[in-house]
Amino acid sequence: MSTSTELDRILGLILSRVSIVDIIENEVQLVKKGREYVGKCPFHSEKTASFYVNDEKGKYYCFGCGAHGNAVSYVMKMKGYSFIQAVEYLATISGVKLPEKKQYSKHNDIVKQLSNDSKFFRIQLMKNKDILKYCYSRGLDDSTISKFSLGYCPPGASGGMYKFRHRLIFPIFNCMNEVIAFGGRALRKGVVPKYINSNESEIFCKKETLYAYNLASRNISKKDEILEQYIVVEGYMDAVIMHKSGFSTTIATMGTAFSNEHLVQLWRSCNEPIICFDGDAAGRRAMLRAAFLALQYIRPGKTLRFCGLPSDHDPDSFLRENSEENMRFLLKKSLYLIDFIWEDFIYKYEQMEVKTPEHIANWRKGVLSSISVINDEELRRLYKSQLEDLMYNFLRSGRKQKYSGGGVKFVDKKNKLLLREAILLYTVIRRPSIMHDVYERMSGVSFSRGEWSRLWEEVCVNLLADEGEGIGEVIGENRAVVDDIRSIAECYCAIDGLNDAEVLSFWSDVFENYVFKAGYKNDIKVAGAECQSDCNEDTWRRLKALKLGLLKR
Repeated sequence: MSTSTELDRILGLILSRVSIVDIIENEVQLVKKGREYVGKCPFHSEKTASFYVNDEKGKYYCFGCGAHGNAVSYVMKMKGYSFIQAVEYLATISGVKLPEKKQYSKHNDIVKQLSNDSKFFRIQLMKNKDILKYCYSRGLDDSTISKFSLGYCPPGASGGMYKFRHRLIFPIFNCMNEVIAFGGRALRKGVVPKYINSNESEIFCKKETLYAYNLASRNISKKDEILEQYIVVEGYMDAVIMHKSGFSTTIATMGTAFSNEHLVQLWRSCNEPIICFDGDAAGRRAMLRAAFLALQYIRPGKTLRFCGLPSDHDPDSFLRENSEENMRFLLKKSLYLIDFIWEDFIYKYEQMEVKTPEHIANWRKGVLSSISVINDEELRRLYKSQLEDLMYNFLRSGRKQKYSGGGVKFVDKKNKLLLREAILLYTVIRRPSIMHDVYERMSGVSFSRGEWSRLWEEVCVNLLADEGEGIGEVIGENRAVVDDIRSIAECYCAIDGLNDAEVLSFWSDVFENYVFKAGYKNDIKVAGAECQSDCNEDTWRRLKALKLGLLKR
């Protein structure tokens, strides 16, 4: 017979993978009402629906007869099954393999051993100052190290720990908060592979496991548009740093491709998980694989979104160089599934060396055939209709839409002069009607980038001479430069909904800060020269005060 610990583990795994709504809808017609589903109770006769089902909590409750419970109790009561029969029935639905009875004690022994190993790794980290120093250098603090039970495997480790020697250890937990495996990050440069995992076992399957899910599942919040969804990243450190930065619904894959098992697990608690893989070409390819996988499983209300990072960043490195607000901006701007795959189709079009009608027809065929895997008939029809509209407009407009590459550029917060230059220029491009009010002051701006100066000259010629009739043409001819400015300024340049007077006031505030800081930098240059020629207490104090003032500004 199984132990209670093993039963709890199996039940937790089964209940994390089944949707109680899907199970109950086989017998009861449910209607979504807010965060719950409502229908007529199957356990007693009633005229007014009082049977409530909460898919997030995996619970049902009838206000009429008081019947309540989870998926197991529902199956027992509805089908007349015993407890064991109900568990076996749900295990079949969820794809969970029930172990033979003789394996139960073995499972418990494995969990107990892994728990002891985790404690050992934690002690080794706490007493190794060099490894702790490394953790701190990566942006971790004691609270985060404790929250994720991070550890260290010393060089002399043997037995099952051998493969993790001299690696930072990331314990992997199941939904019952039990350690089921480990991930290890190499601490020496050049060690391949950088990350390794425990071998798969009776209790650990990579394609069914998500790192930090045990923590993230508690933090799904309907009060926050970002934390309302899971955020899926690629690496352990990415997930840890995202949590530390306030994105507490972040989970990570196990170094394997995003799987349909992952999708089912995430969709139980949220409708639009956000994929935020690395910004390089490999990360982009991994996101595309996830997108085309999701097409097979999407259904009304269940989809994916995709967050593009700058090409030289992963979530960890991005947050070390940028603020949490920048990351939140990117997550808010994440593309929906159809928009993300459409970008890929644009890329494939641009890669075509020859664009004859025959080649274009073949490209169109590929676009439409890609969505044939959508199982929901209504969704497949809507996708087909929308993609046909996108292709028609794209080809009709002369293919002016360009592939973005999925990346977004951000300026270092310390380089505020460049940021202000971008905001000043981008505001005028977005709101040409303020041109006559800002032209004289804008003429005094010395742009840090030559291509920005040239764009400003073209904008001036257009807006002052032609009254803005050709501003779209100027932007179109300088799309790469405009995109560069937009990627830096947009998250700080929220002028939609403002009238011209409010936009002008915003522009003026930025300009005054620009002039102030530009003057400060010139003063620092002069003070630095004075300090070099005659270094004394007064010249040094003046230079130091100016530099401190500049940083604060």
